[in-house]
Amino acid sequence: MHGGIIVFQICMVLLICFFASFLQGTTGFGFGLVSMAFLPLLLPFKSSIVISSIVSAIIAAQVAYKYRKYIKLKIVIIPTIVSLITSSIGVALVLTMNLSIIKSLLGWVLISLSIYFFVTRKKNIYIKTNVLNGIIIGSITGIVTGMFNIGGPFLALYFFYGTKEPLEYKGTLSLNFAITSTWTSLIHLYFGGFQNEYLSLVVIGIIGGVIATVLSHHLFKNINRDLLGILTYILVAVMGVLLI
Repeated sequence: MHGGIIVFQICMVLLICFFASFLQGTTGFGFGLVSMAFLPLLLPFKSSIVISSIVSAIIAAQVAYKYRKYIKLKIVIIPTIVSLITSSIGVALVLTMNLSIIKSLLGWVLISLSIYFFVTRKKNIYIKTNVLNGIIIGSITGIVTGMFNIGGPFLALYFFYGTKEPLEYKGTLSLNFAITSTWTSLIHLYFGGFQNEYLSLVVIGIIGGVIATVLSHHLFKNINRDLLGILTYILVAVMGVLLI
């Protein structure tokens, strides 16, 4: 690759992973939404998924460890196990489907999620944390995570109503992300869904992600998260249109 292109990619991946990690650090999720809205515009789709998954796993593990005392294992086990199983289906779809179809599908998913959050953000939606709902949420999350690494919004609602305080929510959600993102990364790497020439970008993404996560902890109380969420989903919707 040309030197100028490499420098541009490094800078952009750093910024994307920084912003995506900062969002996840302040809201509990959102890394996959932002990273997979931008990375496919710069890099091959399959490599974008691997970079997003690896960085997501690292920063989620970082947060899960920080809030490990607050994690509710009782409600995280079922959706996590199910999502690990169904994520393989998502990966298989990515490896076998036409790339243009995948990008269009990703675009529609991003737009749908953006509209969904705008419509429901002020409504009192309640999801019971039981075995059946855990299986349903885990199945959807696994497939979407395997394909796009953006299963967070579904789990966010599920764990939100299964926890009593923000630290429980953040720790429990992060543990799931750490496990499922790691598994998704391993599957993609095993089936050759990553180009080795982009390995340095993984390191850059991790650096940006870790720094942003640390900063988000300190700025958590001073940020208008509602406004940040609104701006983020507008941007995600725009990126969805561009991908389509």
